[in-house]
Amino acid sequence: GILNLNIIERSSGVTVPARIEVLGSDGEGYVAEDALLTGGDCSVDKDSQFYHLDNIQSRKTKSLKNRFTRTTQFYSTGLSTVELPQGIATIKVFKGPEYRVSQSDINIVAGKTTKHTITLTRLANMQAKGWYSADDHLHISRPARILDPLISKIMQAEDIHVANLLQIGKSDYFASSPQYAHGKNGIYKEGIYILSPGQENPRTHLLGHTITLGAEQALHNPEEYLLYKLLWKEAADMGAINGYAHFGNALGASFGLPVVLPHGLMSFVEVLQANWSDYSTWYEMLNLGFRITPTAGTDYPCVTNLPGHERFYTRVEDPFTYNNWLEGVRNGRTFVTTGPLLEFSVNGKDIGDDVKLNKPGTVIVEGKATFNPQTDNLLGLEIMENGELVKSFSATDDSGVINFKFEHRVEKNSW
Repeated sequence: GILNLNIIERSSGVTVPARIEVLGSDGEGYVAEDALLTGGDCSVDKDSQFYHLDNIQSRKTKSLKNRFTRTTQFYSTGLSTVELPQGIATIKVFKGPEYRVSQSDINIVAGKTTKHTITLTRLANMQAKGWYSADDHLHISRPARILDPLISKIMQAEDIHVANLLQIGKSDYFASSPQYAHGKNGIYKEGIYILSPGQENPRTHLLGHTITLGAEQALHNPEEYLLYKLLWKEAADMGAINGYAHFGNALGASFGLPVVLPHGLMSFVEVLQANWSDYSTWYEMLNLGFRITPTAGTDYPCVTNLPGHERFYTRVEDPFTYNNWLEGVRNGRTFVTTGPLLEFSVNGKDIGDDVKLNKPGTVIVEGKATFNPQTDNLLGLEIMENGELVKSFSATDDSGVINFKFEHRVEKNSW
């Protein structure tokens, strides 16, 4: 039989892209005929030791293998047609951490077409509060503008509002996961979803892997490749921001970061990636007095997590534009997550703001974490000051919310 699916967003009533899993009565995963092309293979050339990343069109792959559920899934524009064996089929629909996972069973009748509408409901609406999600580390080849609508639909399916597509370099090669344009000419916006070019370059195992976002052109100088500071200065003069990938301590970063950090050209560091977090280097930089923003990215498809599995949210001033988003990152208005959504304030000041006291005194620390019990198991929260534990809060029920509010004495300059 045939299953016609329509995915509707409840609050708007419109059809929306999503990631879908359809299990037939035989327990096998089925992919829609009209599923979006996806993928981008990340393989290493044995001679050059460099990555080859095929673009989406060349692969013509429609199925996804989810490493966590070990099931076959696919991306849909919101309208999908699936051929299935007769019997009960199970459909699951995913759309990032702000939406509840929808699951339903449908009886497929042989030789018949069954129409089914699924309405997605929100767990939270972060953009209504000025927060927008991003993945800062996607290696999706985009050699032509014709790919923009397709890639955007995939990002919309994962509810990634800012997808940073990084062209990769090394000293003698800067053409992997290419972008058709850099700067404003390479930005594609569809509603509240943005595709933006960036670069993971310079990138060495000697001094670490760096990321530049928002540069008006691709930056690459083989003759001065190890002088990261020079490229970062050129990028900063364009209004771009620079940072370190892979926690700031992997693949040589522990040697390169101390060289460039004191020059005031570094804005962010990835602290969450590959289903792993490491805050140690970030804590050290904060304790030294550097205002460094935490970000997160998947390194997709070079790491097998799907886009946005590790993501970060940025508080953006109206209107929502790439430049305003970039400014939010620059000013530290972010939190990183693999699902739980954070609200946090000190004396009413939000993430990234300053609280100024005339003398040592007491502040009010308040916030909450909201998470989806269908997909997340958040055991508790820890509140840190200058890298030391201040308080911890455990989940008390299965409501999917942990609230906290307490008074705290501040004796000196702190984060």
